Amino acid sequence: MYSPLNMLKQINRMMFQRRIAKIERKIVSDVQHLLGGENITLLDVGSAGGTEPRWTPYRSLIKYIGIEADSRSSAALMESADARIFADYRIVPQAVWNKNDSISFNLCRTPTVSSHFLPKQDFVSRYPLSERFDILESSSVSCETIDNVLQNRGARRCDFMKLDIQGGELAVLQGAEKTLDLCLGLEIEVEFVRIYKDQPLFGDICAFLETKSLEFIDFTHVDRWERSQYSGFGQCVWGGRTVSKESRKRCIRFQERSIWN
Repeated sequence: MYSPLNMLKQINRMMFQRRIAKIERKIVSDVQHLLGGENITLLDVGSAGGTEPRWTPYRSLIKYIGIEADSRSSAALMESADARIFADYRIVPQAVWNKNDSISFNLCRTPTVSSHFLPKQDFVSRYPLSERFDILESSSVSCETIDNVLQNRGARRCDFMKLDIQGGELAVLQGAEKTLDLCLGLEIEVEFVRIYKDQPLFGDICAFLETKSLEFIDFTHVDRWERSQYSGFGQCVWGGRTVSKESRKRCIRFQERSIWN
């Protein structure tokens, strides 16, 4: 049997969940009003691992376009539960960059750290599980710009964009100039130190987005590495950041990770 204290905790938990659900419904209503009643289009560049949990309450209202160059991950995404819950769900199994051409791509032991850039072994070897950066295969892959991908697939716009592509974020943004003009906000993984050779860092991405009138809002997550373990302490290596258009930023607020408006 529940004690009075446990019953009180359960009631408080239910009240909190209802309050959160009410806030989430208001967010969805505001965004749909902004978009003229249409569904939200979410572009997920580097979609391995699935969508962030924060999108869960809104999945039935989202047109999802995932872009994933690693075939090991793109095939699994099409079989995921998300494929059956979103209003529309598509996976584009190719690379994107700042040109319509081809680029080199390094398949690492762990798919989610595969990149166009070569891992900086002298840095990652200082930390646990560095073997995940071991390169199993390098090849040339065809690539398109984001602008070209969306145009060729009949997508009129991208309302929100998430990028997590291991150092390639700036190049992809450079190939999305038309898309950025209509984008409400972005969530981008950024590095503060180089995990990969010659990769752009946080400041490089900030400088480019400022030219597109996209304003830095917050870090949604900051990841720190220790020499003997990963416990949230140590050297600040990477983080998520959010940006949005200044004129639209009051319409969407995300608290968990960084966002540009």
